[in-house]
Amino acid sequence: MKKENFSIKGWKWSEWLKGHWKTMKEVGKVMLPYYAAWLAGLDPQVSALVAAGAAGLLSAVEYYVKPRK
Repeated sequence: MKKENFSIKGWKWSEWLKGHWKTMKEVGKVMLPYYAAWLAGLDPQVSALVAAGAAGLLSAVEYYVKPRK
């Protein structure tokens, strides 16, 4: 199939995600703890603890899901 200019014919989200997986993972590592801390919204100390806990939880999930060699 020939690629056409100015067309997204044949473009797939799954291929894009596979190529940008590291970027998406890093965005998640920043945004999820930030969002969790924002939801806590109490005082800065509690928000920092919530963000740290969310980051730790995200790391644990990544470790659990990552294939082992």
